[in-house]
Amino acid sequence: MGSTIPFPVDDLESLLDSLNVSSYQPPPVPPRKGALTTNTQPPTHNLYLKDSQASEENFQPRILKLDKEGGRLGFSIIQNSDSNDPILISTISPGTTAQRHGGLEPKDRLLSINGVSMDGQDVSNAAHLLWDLTGEVILEVKYTPGDALEACKSGGQPNWQC
Repeated sequence: MGSTIPFPVDDLESLLDSLNVSSYQPPPVPPRKGALTTNTQPPTHNLYLKDSQASEENFQPRILKLDKEGGRLGFSIIQNSDSNDPILISTISPGTTAQRHGGLEPKDRLLSINGVSMDGQDVSNAAHLLWDLTGEVILEVKYTPGDALEACKSGGQPNWQC
């Protein structure tokens, strides 16, 4: 089945050099339209670590770049009634930019939008900012273990579609 070389090869690298063959490097794959996959930092949370075993210090902020093509980004945000509480990602809609990107998860805390800090911001302000943006949207998020998301949902707080 395999082919044989008609002469002995003691040094494969010398053979490749003599044939003027360099090692193959595949070309970079361009990002899909509608989902810039530029993650400046890979997610640092361990998905196998139960929330009860984790603390927020275990998770580092991540920068996500999403391309908003005139429509929604495809996620919902929620916050308890106090604007000092964090704004959390509550759902990711299937088939959307956020879902195709793959870097955003429910329970991610929204730290900033295009450099605007979300500390002390009301969820409605964050939603309006996201609605008004066009083109590339840069989100800074951090996974938040625990039951904060469930507390928001059980408290009857609305989900804001973005």
